[in-house]
Amino acid sequence: PQWNKCIDSQELKQLKIAMLAKDTSMEIRTEICRRVKNLAQEETSNDAENRKAIIDSGIVSEVLRAMEGEGLASEELQAEACAVLGNLAVDSNGRDYAADRGGIERIAAAAQRHPKSKRVLEQARGALSNILDGRGIDSILELAIERLSADVIRKKRGISAVVAVMSAYLQTENVQEQACRALCNLAYDNDDNRVSVREAGGI
Repeated sequence: PQWNKCIDSQELKQLKIAMLAKDTSMEIRTEICRRVKNLAQEETSNDAENRKAIIDSGIVSEVLRAMEGEGLASEELQAEACAVLGNLAVDSNGRDYAADRGGIERIAAAAQRHPKSKRVLEQARGALSNILDGRGIDSILELAIERLSADVIRKKRGISAVVAVMSAYLQTENVQEQACRALCNLAYDNDDNRVSVREAGGI
C-alpha cells in the first residue's frame, strides 16, 4: 500500500545519471526536479527515511547544480528546484543539507532572476521558511535586528537568508525595511559581517 511505500533507489540513481548527462535538455531537467519534488512530499510511513534516501542518493546535489548557469534563466526549473529544497527541509536533515550546500544562496538567485514570477517567488518563500527551521520570515529578521549572536548568525548563513528574503519579498515594503535594518545591525562594528553582507549581495 501507498502508506508503506519506500522510494526506489534505482529510480533515484537513474534520475541522477540523467541530470549528470551533458545532453539532457532543460525541459528534462525540469521534469526530473518535479519528480524529485513529488517523491520528497509523498506522505508515507517512511517519509523521513525517504527524504534521507533522496539526499543520500546525490540527486539533490545535481538539482542544486542545475539551478546555476543556464538553468538560472528557466523559470520552471527554478520553481521546481526551490520546491525540492522546501519539501526536503521539513526536517533537520534536509534543512542542514540545503543550508550547508548553498541552497539559500540559490533560492536568492532564483528570486532575483525571476522577480515577477509568482510561482518562483511562492516556492522560494516556502523553501526559505522551511530551511529557516519553520520559524518564518519575521523571526529571522527579528533575530538579526536585535543583533543576537551576530557571529553565529553569519556562520549559520543567516546573512544569506536575510538577502534571500529581500529578493523573495521585493515588493513588500515592511519586509524590505526590516531586512535593511537587520543587515545594518549585523554589520555594525563587525568587519567579518560587513564582508559577508557584501559577498551575499546585500549592498
